[in-house]
Amino acid sequence: MASIFLTIGIAVQAQVFTKEAFDYANKSFSIGLIGGVVGAQDDMAYGALGVNITAYGLYADFMGWPKSHANDVEVEKWHDKSSMAAHVGYQLPVTKSFRIIPVVGYAKVEEGATDGSNWKVGSSGIVNDFEAEHKKDGVDYGAVLVLNIGKINLYAAGTRRTFFGGLGFNF
Repeated sequence: MASIFLTIGIAVQAQVFTKEAFDYANKSFSIGLIGGVVGAQDDMAYGALGVNITAYGLYADFMGWPKSHANDVEVEKWHDKSSMAAHVGYQLPVTKSFRIIPVVGYAKVEEGATDGSNWKVGSSGIVNDFEAEHKKDGVDYGAVLVLNIGKINLYAAGTRRTFFGGLGFNF
């Protein structure tokens, strides 16, 4: 019980969720690079890279990784995976340098076979057929933690279907 009162006392002294913090954080623009794992909680982990952007408090990110053999010219069958995730949210500045962004979005990871003998020609050249044998997807929700150090943002996030981190720049 004493630790709860101590935490509340520290929070009151730290001046959290102040108008000054909101004005400072939510009147700026930032862009960042993120990387992580999609599907780890569903036992289908696959890496992903992407970008995020925050403008006046509104946050959006997109990350993914394509199938490894989607454009191979060999006539073989390969075990393949792909991943994709996208989120939106609004940042809540706890202090001028620490923010929490509740996010909601969609995440997907697929695992299956890419067939090099069944292909078509697309705008990117040869596109091999992919047959998903396992797929985990759905609504994704969680939070992104942001530590702002000058013009640099460090990101750490955990959601229902993803874990990721990254580095961004404030303008």
